This record gives sequence, C-alpha cells and structure tokens, in this order.
Amino acid sequence: MTASRYRCRVKSTHSALYKHFIKGLRAQREAMGVSQVQLASRLGGGQSFISKIERGERRLDVGEFVTVAQAIGAEPVQLFGKLFHSFSTGPAQSKKRLQLRNRPKPGNDNQDR
Repeated sequence: MTASRYRCRVKSTHSALYKHFIKGLRAQREAMGVSQVQLASRLGGGQSFISKIERGERRLDVGEFVTVAQAIGAEPVQLFGKLFHSFSTGPAQSKKRLQLRNRPKPGNDNQDR
C-alpha cells in the first residue's frame, strides 16, 4: 500500500469549516480593534492581502493562521479552539460533515501489495 494513494484530502477550498474560520478570524480582528490596514502593516504586506484572505480568495495555511492570530493580538491555540468549538457545536452544523476524497474502501487495504 502506498501512502499517497490513501491520503485523506478534505474538499476545503470553500468548505463550511474554512468559511467559518475565516469569518471568525475577521470577527476577532474587528473585536480587537485592528483594521485590515493595521494588520497588513504588522505582517509587512498590503491591505489587499488581508482582504483576499477574508474574502476567501487567498487561503491561509496553519503557520499563516498562527502569524495572523498573533498579529491581531489573539492567542492562536485558544482562537483555533474557540472557532472549532463554535463550528462543531453550532445548530446548523450538526448534520454537516467534512467531505473526504480518496478514502480506502473497507477491506481493500492489501490491494497494492
């Protein structure tokens, strides 16, 4: 079995979870009284970079999330936990599941050997 064949990938380009995280990150930025321009300045970039993130045109990886959270004055782990908890316990999310691709079918794990 090759590891790459059964790699679990989440359809996350525009997933409900990712949108929730970005919406929460923006709300946290606003709650901390930090404008897009101020945040961009703290990160050494332009305001359009922050705008693209908040509109979902530019994705954040984990390291960037940590950097952005710190730049707005939030503790990254606590913010992540808060956002995840609010997503996983929200009434609209109780029936939604992450869509997974390339999952191995039960009983087929010896197929490539």
